[in-house]
Amino acid sequence: MLAAVIYTIPDNKRYQRAEQTAKSEGGHGAPPEARLPPCMIGSVCLPIGLFVFAWTNYPRIHWIVSVIFTAPFGFGMVLLFLSVMNYLIDAYTIYAASVLAANSVLRSIFGAVFPLFTGYMYDGLGIHWASSIPAFLALVCVPFPFLFYRSGPAIRMKCKFARTAAEMMEQLQQSEKGDEEEGSEKKRDVEGSRQEGKDQESEAAGNGEQGLKKDVEKG
Repeated sequence: MLAAVIYTIPDNKRYQRAEQTAKSEGGHGAPPEARLPPCMIGSVCLPIGLFVFAWTNYPRIHWIVSVIFTAPFGFGMVLLFLSVMNYLIDAYTIYAASVLAANSVLRSIFGAVFPLFTGYMYDGLGIHWASSIPAFLALVCVPFPFLFYRSGPAIRMKCKFARTAAEMMEQLQQSEKGDEEEGSEKKRDVEGSRQEGKDQESEAAGNGEQGLKKDVEKG
């Protein structure tokens, strides 16, 4: 878990570069899919840790082996959690609070239901195959981060709330851009008025000097 937290430091710099690249190309920022590379790494590490944990629970194998291979599980779990949360926030923006609440409810339901049959599962399948079931579930989910990284925009546009959020953010960004252009235009007008005033002052000062010279010459 500590390794995953440390990994987020260089990954945050990667995301900042993606943000700058998107803005330099005329966009408004990095797409939500730019949050997914840590998720892709975590999705691979998670089943590895679970499978090794499941099949090193023999009496002849030292217990430390199973404990050591909980590290890939913890590493992948933290990366998955952080990147998925960030992806949901970026994808749903104005609905972010609702989608995070729904995510929490779904996780809580799984956390409440699984213990109800876990004991029966271990009694019926044994420690190795019973421990492998979460690993198989994690393995089935491995392609999803890669799928969303490649086709995320098209998939998001099929969701009513994600599409509405994207349209709303586009309108806000266009409005902000228009305000910036209007502000720049006003600034140019103010600067032009100031320059015109300075020119008039300079011209008046020059006319005054010329009149003074003529009076001196007449005198």
